[in-house]
Amino acid sequence: MLLVKLIDYHQQQQQREIINKVVRELETKVQELEDGQSCSICMERSRNVAFLCGHTACSTCAQPLKTFHICRKPITKKNKSLFISVLSLLLFIS
Repeated sequence: MLLVKLIDYHQQQQQREIINKVVRELETKVQELEDGQSCSICMERSRNVAFLCGHTACSTCAQPLKTFHICRKPITKKNKSLFISVLSLLLFIS
């Protein structure tokens, strides 16, 4: 009887370790998604403005920009980007 309890305990420990590993992997993926959607300037707010050069930023950081800080291309047009929100949603549910 003691051997059965010991085996059962060992199996439960293995299951907990597997669950903890999966939880850590999921937390890492969520963090990667959040980091990927953060504004590349302030790193705090979500990207919601797209520039013709292909880069993105949040509307607060995008407002005063005349050239983009990564590629140094002049900003001629700023588009509020619904696409970025839809892309974020698709990445989150996949």
